Amino acid sequence: MRFEIVKNKKDVPIEQVMALLKESYWANNRPQEVVEISLAHSDVYYAINSDTGEAIGMGRVLTDYATNYYLSDFIVEETCRGTGIGTTLIHRIVNDESVAKLRGIILTENKHVSLEWEGFIPNTDRCMVREAGTTAKPPMDTDIENFEVVRFSKGIHFEDVMTLMKESYWGNQRSEETVYNSIANSECFCAVAKDTGMLIGMARVITDHAAYYYLCDVIVDEEYRRHGVGRNVINAIVTDSELGPLRGILLTRDAHGFYEKFGFVREPRKCMERPRADQKAAEAAQLLHRK
Repeated sequence: MRFEIVKNKKDVPIEQVMALLKESYWANNRPQEVVEISLAHSDVYYAINSDTGEAIGMGRVLTDYATNYYLSDFIVEETCRGTGIGTTLIHRIVNDESVAKLRGIILTENKHVSLEWEGFIPNTDRCMVREAGTTAKPPMDTDIENFEVVRFSKGIHFEDVMTLMKESYWGNQRSEETVYNSIANSECFCAVAKDTGMLIGMARVITDHAAYYYLCDVIVDEEYRRHGVGRNVINAIVTDSELGPLRGILLTRDAHGFYEKFGFVREPRKCMERPRADQKAAEAAQLLHRK
């Protein structure tokens, strides 16, 4: 079968997309309105039958174009499976210049060899998911009168964001350009001290505004930790009128208990991660050093 991979093809009929999703276990009941919104806020890669012009496979990418991407709704039409379409589609996505150097995350029921070929590795220990419609009651805090949680705005100084990033183990080497682009392409929830207006905590959300969000870069200024800042930032996200009803995904090294209070659960299925290009280079250097 002859096919081509096309990114963000605008004239793919929504009926063809809906037909593909109907074959999936995760989106076969997704309303068309939700699908249309999710497509509008994602980069969509289609496998197109060269003879008929029909979409026979697809994959959606949610990204901030700076640090992370989440690969979702990856599917190939049932009659076309086993022909190399899925392998080619994955290869095209992960090597696209917009995400090739970023960290990639995908949830999958089964272990896909094609994903491992493209650099994805199992990562079940750190992955947590908050299913759509979760109504777990978040913990209450008493220190909220000292600060407020707001969306990122021009009143928040970019220098304060960089200062917070420097306190983290994951973002202390990020360039100003990377941080700026990640904020520009995310929904950012910020904790601001009421007396000084200083940024004391934040979290970023990468989302398609319809089906999924990826929660990342949760950080609180060291001086203000253990005062409910982090809890109130996460509470603002999971109770947000737009984000609250969506499925949330995050990776954490050691804060599972914290996020469980907000309805996130450890993901028992296969979570796979494709490290950032600079992370892979660092790991390779470590291996060479050991030798």
